[in-house]
Amino acid sequence: MVSTILSNKRTFGGVVLILLGIFILLTKMIQMTGTAPMNEKLLLISGFGESIPDQPQHEVTLSYSGTIENHTHQSLTIQSVEPILSVEAANLQIHPEKQILIYDRVLKKRESLHVNGEFLLDTSQLTEEEMNKILPGVIAYKITYNQDQEVVLNTVP
Repeated sequence: MVSTILSNKRTFGGVVLILLGIFILLTKMIQMTGTAPMNEKLLLISGFGESIPDQPQHEVTLSYSGTIENHTHQSLTIQSVEPILSVEAANLQIHPEKQILIYDRVLKKRESLHVNGEFLLDTSQLTEEEMNKILPGVIAYKITYNQDQEVVLNTVP
């Protein structure tokens, strides 16, 4: 009789734990779908490239380009794109002000926006080996979209 009571308590405890697990899984699934119409993974940067001369000079141009892809199921208004420099490149900037590219363009679902620009750097004090370590100079893009929402897309892992 005692073993029957213990067996029933164990069965009841097991059922409670299974139900609790199912409840937690359902809660997490609901949170993952969320109520927000988009998430940061749906706005991507691709086709990223940079160039800089090999030889140290007083004034060199770091050129960059990339493509921002809208992977959401809605249109987004891209207001601006700000390239974010690495510490090394930022320390070499001749004019260290921020560079913000203004677009105010509606990017429909599955459309892309090509961005490009350049920074002037003073590399005259660097060796050729140090020049090779400057890239990537642009390590991320800060994108402002849909009424001042922001997302930062990294270009390096």
